[in-house]
Amino acid sequence: MSAAIYSITENRASAMDFSEPVYIDELTVGYVRPILQSDMMGFLKPYTDEMWVGIMLGVLSISVSIYIIMQAQRYIAGIHNSMYTINIPHVTGIPWFPTGNSGRVVACTWLLMAFILSCVYRSNLMAMLVSPKVQLPFSSLEELAKTDITLWVPAGSRFHEALTAASPTSTIGRVKKNTFLSANGLQGLKGYQNGQWSLITYKGPLTYTLHRDFSQQVITLIKLPIISFPITQHGYCRFYIMPEGIFKVNLLSLGFPKNSSLKPPVDKIIRNLREFGIIDHLFQKQVSNATECLKPLGYEIERAKKALALQDFYGVFSIYLAGLVLSLASFLLELKRCVHQ
Repeated sequence: MSAAIYSITENRASAMDFSEPVYIDELTVGYVRPILQSDMMGFLKPYTDEMWVGIMLGVLSISVSIYIIMQAQRYIAGIHNSMYTINIPHVTGIPWFPTGNSGRVVACTWLLMAFILSCVYRSNLMAMLVSPKVQLPFSSLEELAKTDITLWVPAGSRFHEALTAASPTSTIGRVKKNTFLSANGLQGLKGYQNGQWSLITYKGPLTYTLHRDFSQQVITLIKLPIISFPITQHGYCRFYIMPEGIFKVNLLSLGFPKNSSLKPPVDKIIRNLREFGIIDHLFQKQVSNATECLKPLGYEIERAKKALALQDFYGVFSIYLAGLVLSLASFLLELKRCVHQ
Protein backbone atom coordinates (compact mmCIF):
# COMPACT_ATOMS: atom_id res chain seq x y z
CA MET A 1 0.00 0.00 0.00
CA SER A 2 1.25 3.50 -0.81
CA ALA A 3 2.17 5.85 2.01
CA ALA A 4 0.63 8.86 0.23
CA ILE A 5 -2.50 9.56 -1.77
CA TYR A 6 -2.37 9.89 -5.55
CA SER A 7 -4.74 11.22 -8.16
CA ILE A 8 -6.28 8.51 -10.29
CA THR A 9 -5.12 8.68 -13.90
CA GLU A 10 -5.44 6.22 -16.75
CA ASN A 11 -1.74 5.31 -16.71
CA ARG A 12 -1.67 4.77 -12.96
CA ALA A 13 -4.91 2.78 -12.96
CA SER A 14 -3.40 0.34 -15.43
CA ALA A 15 -0.44 -0.32 -13.11
CA MET A 16 -2.15 -0.49 -9.69
CA ASP A 17 -5.48 -0.58 -7.89
CA PHE A 18 -6.82 2.44 -6.04
CA SER A 19 -8.83 2.63 -2.85
CA GLU A 20 -11.99 4.56 -2.21
CA PRO A 21 -11.31 8.30 -2.71
CA VAL A 22 -9.86 9.73 0.47
CA TYR A 23 -10.35 13.30 -0.70
CA ILE A 24 -11.69 15.14 -3.75
CA ASP A 25 -9.62 18.17 -4.69
CA GLU A 26 -8.89 20.49 -7.60
CA LEU A 27 -5.66 21.65 -9.18
CA THR A 28 -4.80 25.29 -8.71
CA VAL A 29 -1.86 27.70 -8.73
CA GLY A 30 -0.24 29.56 -5.85
CA TYR A 31 1.82 32.71 -6.15
CA VAL A 32 3.21 35.63 -4.15
CA ARG A 33 0.46 37.88 -2.87
CA PRO A 34 0.64 41.41 -4.35
CA ILE A 35 1.11 44.26 -1.90
CA LEU A 36 -0.27 47.77 -1.94
CA GLN A 37 2.20 50.24 -3.43
CA SER A 38 2.19 53.98 -3.97
CA ASP A 39 0.89 55.10 -7.35
CA MET A 40 2.37 58.23 -8.87
CA MET A 41 -0.57 58.58 -11.27
CA GLY A 42 -3.18 57.78 -8.62
CA PHE A 43 -4.81 61.22 -8.91
CA LEU A 44 -5.93 60.27 -12.45
CA LYS A 45 -7.49 56.94 -11.41
CA PRO A 46 -10.90 58.27 -10.21
CA TYR A 47 -11.85 58.60 -13.89
CA THR A 48 -11.08 56.33 -16.81
CA ASP A 49 -9.09 57.50 -19.82
CA GLU A 50 -12.30 57.80 -21.85
CA MET A 51 -13.82 59.98 -19.13
CA TRP A 52 -10.81 62.33 -19.09
CA VAL A 53 -10.98 62.65 -22.88
CA GLY A 54 -14.68 63.45 -22.59
CA ILE A 55 -13.99 66.15 -19.99
CA MET A 56 -11.33 67.74 -22.21
CA LEU A 57 -13.70 67.70 -25.18
CA GLY A 58 -16.37 69.24 -22.94
CA VAL A 59 -14.05 72.08 -21.91
CA LEU A 60 -13.16 72.71 -25.54
CA SER A 61 -16.76 72.63 -26.76
CA ILE A 62 -18.00 74.96 -24.01
CA SER A 63 -15.18 77.42 -24.73
CA VAL A 64 -16.00 77.41 -28.45
CA SER A 65 -19.74 77.75 -27.76
CA ILE A 66 -19.28 80.76 -25.51
CA TYR A 67 -16.90 82.33 -28.02
CA ILE A 68 -19.39 81.88 -30.88
CA ILE A 69 -22.24 83.31 -28.81
CA MET A 70 -20.17 86.32 -27.78
CA GLN A 71 -19.12 86.93 -31.38
CA ALA A 72 -22.74 86.76 -32.49
CA GLN A 73 -23.57 89.43 -29.89
CA ARG A 74 -20.70 91.59 -31.18
CA TYR A 75 -18.87 91.19 -27.88
CA ILE A 76 -15.13 90.56 -28.05
CA ALA A 77 -14.67 87.79 -25.48
CA GLY A 78 -10.99 87.24 -26.25
CA ILE A 79 -9.35 84.79 -23.91
CA HIS A 80 -11.99 85.28 -21.20
CA ASN A 81 -14.21 82.48 -22.47
CA SER A 82 -11.43 79.87 -22.24
CA MET A 83 -10.29 81.05 -18.79
CA TYR A 84 -13.88 81.02 -17.56
CA THR A 85 -14.39 77.43 -18.73
CA ILE A 86 -11.15 76.23 -17.12
CA ASN A 87 -11.49 78.16 -13.86
CA ILE A 88 -14.92 76.71 -13.01
CA PRO A 89 -13.79 73.09 -12.32
CA HIS A 90 -10.74 74.33 -10.40
CA VAL A 91 -12.92 76.51 -8.12
CA THR A 92 -10.80 79.59 -8.75
CA GLY A 93 -11.78 83.25 -9.10
CA ILE A 94 -13.97 84.18 -12.09
CA PRO A 95 -13.39 87.83 -13.02
CA TRP A 96 -15.64 87.63 -16.06
CA PHE A 97 -19.09 86.22 -16.82
CA PRO A 98 -20.77 85.89 -20.23
CA THR A 99 -23.36 88.53 -21.06
CA GLY A 100 -26.70 87.87 -22.69
CA ASN A 101 -29.19 85.08 -22.05
CA SER A 102 -27.62 82.60 -24.47
CA GLY A 103 -24.15 82.90 -23.00
CA ARG A 104 -25.47 82.67 -19.46
CA VAL A 105 -27.46 79.52 -20.23
CA VAL A 106 -24.34 77.83 -21.59
CA ALA A 107 -22.28 79.12 -18.65
CA CYS A 108 -24.79 77.88 -16.05
CA THR A 109 -24.97 74.49 -17.76
CA TRP A 110 -21.20 74.22 -17.50
CA LEU A 111 -21.36 75.33 -13.85
CA LEU A 112 -23.71 72.43 -13.08
CA MET A 113 -21.61 69.92 -15.06
CA ALA A 114 -18.39 71.08 -13.37
CA PHE A 115 -20.02 70.80 -9.93
CA ILE A 116 -21.11 67.20 -10.61
CA LEU A 117 -17.74 66.21 -12.09
CA SER A 118 -15.77 67.68 -9.19
CA CYS A 119 -18.02 66.05 -6.56
CA VAL A 120 -17.75 62.62 -8.21
CA TYR A 121 -13.99 63.03 -8.61
CA ARG A 122 -13.48 63.87 -4.93
CA SER A 123 -15.74 61.01 -3.83
CA ASN A 124 -13.96 58.44 -6.02
CA LEU A 125 -10.54 59.69 -4.95
CA MET A 126 -11.51 59.44 -1.28
CA ALA A 127 -12.85 55.92 -1.80
CA MET A 128 -9.62 54.88 -3.50
CA LEU A 129 -7.53 56.27 -0.64
CA VAL A 130 -9.66 54.71 2.09
CA SER A 131 -10.21 51.34 0.41
CA PRO A 132 -7.54 50.82 -2.26
CA LYS A 133 -7.82 47.94 -4.72
CA VAL A 134 -4.99 45.57 -5.50
CA GLN A 135 -4.95 43.68 -8.78
CA LEU A 136 -3.98 40.01 -8.82
CA PRO A 137 -1.15 39.07 -11.20
CA PHE A 138 -3.52 36.40 -12.54
CA SER A 139 -6.79 34.82 -11.43
CA SER A 140 -7.11 32.06 -14.04
CA LEU A 141 -4.96 29.88 -16.24
CA GLU A 142 -5.84 32.07 -19.25
CA GLU A 143 -4.49 35.16 -17.49
CA LEU A 144 -1.38 33.26 -16.38
CA ALA A 145 -0.68 32.33 -20.01
CA LYS A 146 -0.59 36.05 -20.90
CA THR A 147 2.11 36.82 -18.33
CA ASP A 148 5.79 35.92 -18.19
CA ILE A 149 5.50 34.35 -14.71
CA THR A 150 7.24 30.97 -14.48
CA LEU A 151 5.01 28.03 -13.53
CA TRP A 152 6.69 25.18 -11.64
CA VAL A 153 5.15 21.84 -12.65
CA PRO A 154 5.91 18.56 -10.84
CA ALA A 155 7.16 15.91 -13.25
CA GLY A 156 4.79 12.97 -13.73
CA SER A 157 1.80 14.86 -12.35
CA ARG A 158 -1.62 14.96 -13.96
CA PHE A 159 -0.99 18.50 -15.19
CA HIS A 160 2.31 17.35 -16.72
CA GLU A 161 0.42 14.70 -18.69
CA ALA A 162 -2.14 17.26 -19.82
CA LEU A 163 0.64 19.67 -20.73
CA THR A 164 2.33 17.07 -22.90
CA ALA A 165 -0.87 16.22 -24.77
CA ALA A 166 -2.17 19.80 -25.12
CA SER A 167 -2.13 21.58 -28.46
CA PRO A 168 -0.06 24.79 -28.70
CA THR A 169 -3.20 26.90 -29.26
CA SER A 170 -5.04 25.66 -26.16
CA THR A 171 -4.91 27.42 -22.80
CA ILE A 172 -2.67 24.74 -21.27
CA GLY A 173 -0.50 24.75 -24.39
CA ARG A 174 0.06 28.51 -24.15
CA VAL A 175 1.24 28.10 -20.55
CA LYS A 176 3.89 25.59 -21.66
CA LYS A 177 6.38 28.30 -22.71
CA ASN A 178 6.64 29.51 -19.09
CA THR A 179 6.73 26.14 -17.32
CA PHE A 180 9.62 24.76 -15.31
CA LEU A 181 9.42 20.97 -15.04
CA SER A 182 11.07 19.26 -12.05
CA ALA A 183 10.68 16.20 -9.84
CA ASN A 184 12.30 17.95 -6.86
CA GLY A 185 9.34 18.98 -4.74
CA LEU A 186 11.50 20.72 -2.13
CA GLN A 187 13.05 22.88 -4.85
CA GLY A 188 9.61 23.82 -6.15
CA LEU A 189 8.37 24.77 -2.68
CA LYS A 190 11.44 26.90 -1.90
CA GLY A 191 11.20 28.73 -5.22
CA TYR A 192 7.49 29.35 -4.59
CA GLN A 193 8.15 30.74 -1.11
CA ASN A 194 10.95 32.97 -2.45
CA GLY A 195 8.72 34.36 -5.20
CA GLN A 196 10.86 32.77 -7.92
CA TRP A 197 7.87 31.13 -9.64
CA SER A 198 4.27 30.12 -9.25
CA LEU A 199 3.44 26.59 -8.16
CA ILE A 200 0.73 24.27 -9.45
CA THR A 201 -0.57 21.51 -7.19
CA TYR A 202 -3.75 20.53 -5.40
CA LYS A 203 -5.63 23.12 -3.39
CA GLY A 204 -5.32 21.13 -0.17
CA PRO A 205 -1.50 21.19 0.03
CA LEU A 206 -1.44 24.85 -1.04
CA THR A 207 -3.95 25.69 1.69
CA TYR A 208 -1.72 23.93 4.21
CA THR A 209 1.30 25.99 3.09
CA LEU A 210 -0.78 29.15 3.64
CA HIS A 211 -1.62 27.92 7.14
CA ARG A 212 2.01 27.14 7.96
CA ASP A 213 3.32 30.42 6.59
CA PHE A 214 0.66 32.48 8.37
CA SER A 215 1.31 30.62 11.64
CA GLN A 216 5.04 31.33 11.43
CA GLN A 217 4.31 35.01 10.90
CA VAL A 218 1.94 35.44 13.85
CA ILE A 219 3.41 33.29 16.60
CA THR A 220 6.06 34.80 18.84
CA LEU A 221 7.55 33.39 22.02
CA ILE A 222 7.67 35.49 25.20
CA LYS A 223 10.44 34.12 27.36
CA LEU A 224 10.42 34.74 31.09
CA PRO A 225 12.94 33.46 33.64
CA ILE A 226 10.63 30.59 34.65
CA ILE A 227 8.15 30.08 31.84
CA SER A 228 7.78 30.82 28.14
CA PHE A 229 4.47 30.91 26.26
CA PRO A 230 3.31 31.88 22.76
CA ILE A 231 1.18 34.90 21.92
CA THR A 232 -0.60 35.73 18.67
CA GLN A 233 0.13 38.98 16.88
CA HIS A 234 -1.47 40.51 13.78
CA GLY A 235 -0.14 38.34 10.96
CA TYR A 236 -0.22 38.75 7.22
CA CYS A 237 -0.48 36.52 4.17
CA ARG A 238 2.44 36.37 1.77
CA PHE A 239 0.77 34.14 -0.84
CA TYR A 240 -2.56 33.64 -2.53
CA ILE A 241 -4.30 30.82 -4.38
CA MET A 242 -5.68 31.32 -7.88
CA PRO A 243 -9.49 31.66 -7.55
CA GLU A 244 -10.28 29.59 -10.65
CA GLY A 245 -9.12 26.00 -10.31
CA ILE A 246 -8.10 23.50 -13.00
CA PHE A 247 -9.50 19.97 -13.35
CA LYS A 248 -12.16 20.57 -10.72
CA VAL A 249 -12.70 16.92 -9.71
CA ASN A 250 -9.58 14.92 -8.79
CA LEU A 251 -10.02 11.69 -6.84
CA LEU A 252 -7.12 11.27 -4.41
CA SER A 253 -6.72 7.68 -3.26
CA LEU A 254 -4.28 5.20 -1.80
CA GLY A 255 -2.48 2.85 -4.21
CA PHE A 256 -2.34 -0.95 -3.95
CA PRO A 257 -0.72 -3.69 -5.98
CA LYS A 258 -3.11 -5.39 -8.35
CA ASN A 259 -5.62 -7.68 -6.57
CA SER A 260 -4.27 -6.79 -3.13
CA SER A 261 -6.14 -8.29 -0.15
CA LEU A 262 -5.68 -5.05 1.81
CA LYS A 263 -7.91 -3.01 -0.49
CA PRO A 264 -11.39 -4.17 0.76
CA PRO A 265 -10.80 -3.48 4.50
CA VAL A 266 -9.06 -0.18 3.77
CA ASP A 267 -11.96 0.86 1.51
CA LYS A 268 -14.39 0.21 4.36
CA ILE A 269 -12.36 2.35 6.79
CA ILE A 270 -12.04 5.22 4.33
CA ARG A 271 -15.76 5.07 3.51
CA ASN A 272 -16.75 5.28 7.19
CA LEU A 273 -14.32 8.15 7.87
CA ARG A 274 -15.61 10.09 4.87
CA GLU A 275 -19.31 9.53 5.56
CA PHE A 276 -18.98 10.67 9.18
CA GLY A 277 -17.09 13.80 8.10
CA ILE A 278 -13.99 12.89 10.06
CA ILE A 279 -11.61 13.39 7.12
CA ASP A 280 -12.95 16.89 6.41
CA HIS A 281 -12.85 17.74 10.12
CA LEU A 282 -9.22 16.66 10.45
CA PHE A 283 -8.24 18.61 7.34
CA GLN A 284 -9.96 21.83 8.44
CA LYS A 285 -8.33 21.49 11.86
CA GLN A 286 -4.89 21.43 10.22
CA VAL A 287 -5.49 24.56 8.08
CA SER A 288 -7.34 26.79 10.57
CA ASN A 289 -5.09 29.84 10.02
CA ALA A 290 -5.36 29.59 6.24
CA THR A 291 -8.92 30.99 6.31
CA GLU A 292 -7.49 34.50 6.69
CA CYS A 293 -5.42 34.08 3.52
CA LEU A 294 -8.31 32.58 1.55
CA LYS A 295 -10.44 35.70 1.99
CA PRO A 296 -10.82 37.98 -1.05
CA LEU A 297 -7.79 40.12 -1.78
CA GLY A 298 -8.15 43.55 -0.19
CA TYR A 299 -10.06 42.30 2.87
CA GLU A 300 -7.14 42.93 5.20
CA ILE A 301 -6.52 46.31 3.51
CA GLU A 302 -10.10 47.39 4.21
CA ARG A 303 -9.56 46.79 7.92
CA ALA A 304 -6.27 48.67 8.03
CA LYS A 305 -5.73 52.40 7.96
CA LYS A 306 -4.24 53.64 4.71
CA ALA A 307 -1.40 56.07 5.35
CA LEU A 308 -0.42 58.29 2.44
CA ALA A 309 3.24 58.16 1.44
CA LEU A 310 5.24 60.89 -0.29
CA GLN A 311 5.17 58.86 -3.52
CA ASP A 312 1.39 59.25 -3.64
CA PHE A 313 1.86 62.98 -4.26
CA TYR A 314 4.57 62.79 -6.93
CA GLY A 315 2.04 63.02 -9.76
CA VAL A 316 0.29 66.08 -8.32
CA PHE A 317 3.63 67.69 -7.49
CA SER A 318 4.85 67.15 -11.05
CA ILE A 319 1.79 68.95 -12.47
CA TYR A 320 2.22 71.74 -9.94
CA LEU A 321 5.90 72.05 -10.86
CA ALA A 322 5.05 72.12 -14.57
CA GLY A 323 2.56 74.92 -13.89
CA LEU A 324 5.19 76.89 -12.00
CA VAL A 325 7.65 76.46 -14.87
CA LEU A 326 5.11 77.65 -17.43
CA SER A 327 4.14 80.60 -15.23
CA LEU A 328 7.78 81.56 -14.78
CA ALA A 329 8.38 81.29 -18.54
CA SER A 330 5.34 83.48 -19.21
CA PHE A 331 6.53 86.02 -16.63
CA LEU A 332 10.01 86.17 -18.16
CA LEU A 333 8.55 86.66 -21.65
CA GLU A 334 6.32 89.50 -20.39
CA LEU A 335 9.28 91.04 -18.57
CA LYS A 336 11.42 90.84 -21.68
CA ARG A 337 8.68 92.44 -23.74
CA CYS A 338 8.28 95.29 -21.27
CA VAL A 339 12.06 95.94 -21.29
CA HIS A 340 12.11 96.14 -25.08
CA GLN A 341 9.18 98.60 -25.06
